Amino acid sequence: MQELAHILRQRILHEIQGRGWSFTVPQIPCALIFVLFIPGMYQENLAFLLGTISVALGSIVFSIPYLKMASSKRDPENFYLVGTAFVSLGWSIVLAAFFHQHGMMAPVSLLTVVVVCGVNAGAFILLTPHKTLFYTYFLPMTFIPSISALWVIHNLEDFALLVLMAIYNLFLMFSAPPIRQRFQSSILNELKLAQEKDKIEALMDAFPGIVSVLDENHHYQMMNRFGHDMLGRTDVVGQPLGFITPEDEFVRVVRDFITRRELPRLTQEMRVNTGNGVHWFLVSMNRLHHPSGWVVVVSVLIDELVDARNIAEEQKTKAGHTSRMASLGEMAQGIAHEINNPLAVIMFSADEILQRSKRNELERDFIENFSGKILAMSKRIAKIVKGLRYFSRDAEQDPFRVVPVSVILEQTIDFRMEKCKSNGIRLEILPYDEALLVNCREVQIMQALVNLLNNSFDAVVGLPDPWIRLEVRDAGDKVQVIISDSGEEISLANRDKMFEPFFTTKEVGQGTGLGLSIALGLLQGNHGDLKYLGGHPTRFEISLPKAHSGSSRD
Repeated sequence: MQELAHILRQRILHEIQGRGWSFTVPQIPCALIFVLFIPGMYQENLAFLLGTISVALGSIVFSIPYLKMASSKRDPENFYLVGTAFVSLGWSIVLAAFFHQHGMMAPVSLLTVVVVCGVNAGAFILLTPHKTLFYTYFLPMTFIPSISALWVIHNLEDFALLVLMAIYNLFLMFSAPPIRQRFQSSILNELKLAQEKDKIEALMDAFPGIVSVLDENHHYQMMNRFGHDMLGRTDVVGQPLGFITPEDEFVRVVRDFITRRELPRLTQEMRVNTGNGVHWFLVSMNRLHHPSGWVVVVSVLIDELVDARNIAEEQKTKAGHTSRMASLGEMAQGIAHEINNPLAVIMFSADEILQRSKRNELERDFIENFSGKILAMSKRIAKIVKGLRYFSRDAEQDPFRVVPVSVILEQTIDFRMEKCKSNGIRLEILPYDEALLVNCREVQIMQALVNLLNNSFDAVVGLPDPWIRLEVRDAGDKVQVIISDSGEEISLANRDKMFEPFFTTKEVGQGTGLGLSIALGLLQGNHGDLKYLGGHPTRFEISLPKAHSGSSRD
């Protein structure tokens, strides 16, 4: 509180100092008029001489603080007190001297009244904000002429003049307090605004990003220190938007936002050319209610985030490929065995035909029988190879197609059937409506199903009576595929994390922790979903948009 009072006092003295000349200088010609045109007064009336000298001294003393403040930081209040006292006493004595020498209604006395009223008006304007200085001046000016005039009142006119002088001075004195209060309030408000501005600037400077304010004409009105450092310039305020890079994406977006006033706010990532390099920022724009049309733009540097995200996407892509390759590796034995069986039939049949041909024992029924076996086994191998080629490639750019669910399941089961048989695992599909259609990238759905089947295989292998079951349901506008197995129930602690990338409960080197997360991503990319249904047996539910015959979607 004391600090605020001190600041207020200093501001008031500063205002008086800045306008002091307007009060002291006009008194000089008034004093010169009396010296030049009424020189006899100095000889006839000593009071007039003393009053003039007092006015002159007061004007000089009143000017000294200004000269001192120009070269030092001394407090000018004591000088002002002396100056105002001298000026007030001087004019009071001059006025009283004229009243007693010539009478109150003499032209020279009336002239002096006019001069003193003018001086009082100047003093009122200058000294009102400072209570002590004001009363130091006006109390002598109010009482001394009034008291001295009581002895020279000879008629009603003299009395009327005295009353008018009193009314004038009283009006000034009673007008001063409310004016002083308003003046002080305006200074206090100005100080509060300055403090709030300092706080805002401090908050802006503490923010780890660029904070700027633009007006409706697209000119910068404020910018924090981070922005100045980022741009390498301190002359931003007053500059137009785009003064560094007029065609930058940032400039176009912000200019469009300021113009389209129906948008309350806008946030987006963008590349910004700061003049010292191109960086990624998360830019948020908001409108100010006052002043109308002004916009606050907050830009957070996200270079590291974008780089990390790009690296994560790259790693995710590599991990997905690695996961598919791992799955292919796991299937290699089963596929090799699956191909070896029909290949053995082909080789045996071809050898039988060759041997009988050498002995010239070929018969029509024999040729048809063994040729049919070779053709059937060749088709089976071709089907396995085709499915393998489907599963191993990236289908991200494939178009959406309407595909029977039966085709997807049949091609997927072919990959796992032999491995399940060789490990004593029963893999079955419950009866369902094979006319059901889905709209999807079928290769990605196959990849997701294989990942889920791999998880089920790992969960049940080695258990007594292991089994994996697929169930297809028509759920209105969705087709649901439920994969269940006889493995142990997933614990509550693992349920919240099992869809996270790289989370796995398998031994080191036994799993990548990407199967479920990749399956979920693939299904969501096909407008589907993957859920864990809980309970025992373990069940996962795939949901895909159902399609109708003849429908398609790009």
